[in-house]
Order: sequence, then C-alpha cells, then structure tokens
Amino acid sequence: GLQTCALPISKAVAFACRASAATQWKSNAVNMRYLLSHSSPEVRSSAALAIGELAGPAMGPAVRPLLQDADASVRSAAEIAMKKLGW
Repeated sequence: GLQTCALPISKAVAFACRASAATQWKSNAVNMRYLLSHSSPEVRSSAALAIGELAGPAMGPAVRPLLQDADASVRSAAEIAMKKLGW
C-alpha cells in the first residue's frame, strides 16, 4: 500500500487533503489542525490550505493565528483558508 511517511510532509498533507475530499471525510480537516503549529512553514501553509478546502467555519479560530505567522507564505495561505472558511 501507499506509505505516506515516505513522502515529504507537505506532500503527505496534500495527499490527505485529496483523500479526504474524495471520501468526504471531513474529520481529517479537524485532525490537520495539529499541523498548523508545525515547525516547517511549508507544512503550516499546506495544512491551512487543506483545512480551508475541507472544513467549515468552526475551524476559523484554529487558522486565525497563522494570519500573524512570521512566514509570508503561511500568512497568505491563512488568508485564503479564512476566506474559504467564510471568515
């Protein structure tokens, strides 16, 4: 089977996002909130975008702190996610 641990973490997040969208398993978005505080900016931005695609407005408070992230790409992803979440 596919072993996501062999993928770079951001690709694993993207894979999880696609799998969740295909199966409509929105609880993955809730679990991805833990990646919002990951040390890698690429992982934080990927997680924010995935949550924006998969979740509803209730996930806004989890993404909102990334609007103040030190990394510009994370801030940009957070803005996109917040709009998609209806904030």
